[in-house]
Amino acid sequence: MDYTQERLGDDGRIADYSLEKSIRRGPMDIPFLLLVLLLLTIGVVMLLSASYARAYYNGKAPTYYFVRQFIFALLGIAAMLLCSRLPMGFYRKYSMWVLAGAILLLMLVPVAGYASHGSRRWLSIGGINVQPSEIAKIGVILAFSTLICKFKGAMKTFKYGIVPFALILGIIVILLVLEPHLSATIIILLVGATLMFLGGVQLYWFVAAGILGVGGVLLYINFFGYASDRITAWRDPLADTSDTAYQIMQSLYSVGSGGLTGLGLGMSRQKYLYLPEEHNDFIF
Repeated sequence: MDYTQERLGDDGRIADYSLEKSIRRGPMDIPFLLLVLLLLTIGVVMLLSASYARAYYNGKAPTYYFVRQFIFALLGIAAMLLCSRLPMGFYRKYSMWVLAGAILLLMLVPVAGYASHGSRRWLSIGGINVQPSEIAKIGVILAFSTLICKFKGAMKTFKYGIVPFALILGIIVILLVLEPHLSATIIILLVGATLMFLGGVQLYWFVAAGILGVGGVLLYINFFGYASDRITAWRDPLADTSDTAYQIMQSLYSVGSGGLTGLGLGMSRQKYLYLPEEHNDFIF
């Protein structure tokens, strides 16, 4: 495709038209902010209900997990308000640094990370456990958004619309597979693909990537036994209720005992050391 000077800068490079105009920031969306705060409040209350038995069993104060999460929630609100005031140019300027930092942390996980439940996914930084895959999600969103703005008008080409994005996703996926972390791999791939689609990448590229992705998932499942076991447990939890399907069965007992309306706040039973990760993955 022949790109005209309208799409290219004077130096022959892709022009960054996102910097041409300064967009005036609108007022804060108060209803949306209130919804976020409401969900956050419900979340910390549910955490208190779900976690006090585990905290007491671990020799800590019953409110240990609640207090920690409440502090993190306050810090999160402060960070949210700060980020909402930063100009868009700030995110463009530092987006690649965030992505590079996330990749560096992912590279450190196999070396300095600690293992839990058969996977090595966490780093301990200043006494706080950090999952680099979560930072990678933010890095992908920021970096892809910046590249899409920069390559605007050339996103339908292979050189600009596929290569840089595929390289970023490929590096992150390889590092996640080493942990291994199947769910984060799938989420990051879907987020990246969604941004590329919104950026204007041709649909047939997604069809080809989908075919390759299905093959990759099948290889991943066959190569890493834990992924295969989790799928088997999901399809037939009664097959092994004492091991791979134990968590799923306990969650079914938990939901089933409460029925449609639940047992009431603080009255759940499976949190009394029956349901693993009752205040974490299975807080629902």
